[in-house]
Amino acid sequence: MQSYQGEIQTVVQANGKNNIQKMHWDADYDGDKANISLDIEKNHKAKHYDVQLNNEDLAEMLNVRTINTPLIKRLEKDFPKKKRLTKRKYPIIELNDEASAEKSLIPDLAIPKRKRRTRRRRSKRTSSSYSKSFV
Repeated sequence: MQSYQGEIQTVVQANGKNNIQKMHWDADYDGDKANISLDIEKNHKAKHYDVQLNNEDLAEMLNVRTINTPLIKRLEKDFPKKKRLTKRKYPIIELNDEASAEKSLIPDLAIPKRKRRTRRRRSKRTSSSYSKSFV
């Protein structure tokens, strides 16, 4: 009879909080059956599993066919990018250099000039007019 034991611990920090996962296994295999004892702890909440597998179960688990596509392609297929729901008001135009910016196909936009506000000048009272008002 062969015996296998192992343990793994994973700590992932997200939003300032540690998520801890521990797994411990103890398995015995006599050539016909595998008895597996599995302890899983997630954030200090433990669960225990006892599993018994025969040779057919083990063969089925180990004979899972592989996929001949690269991992990046499989991830792109399984998790497609979200499509943008809003439309842009203006098209995006990329300009490579300053020369192309000057010769671009974008029409010159007529930007109205601000009207310049001028202050009305108040007439200054002279000393003679000031003295006349009190006389």
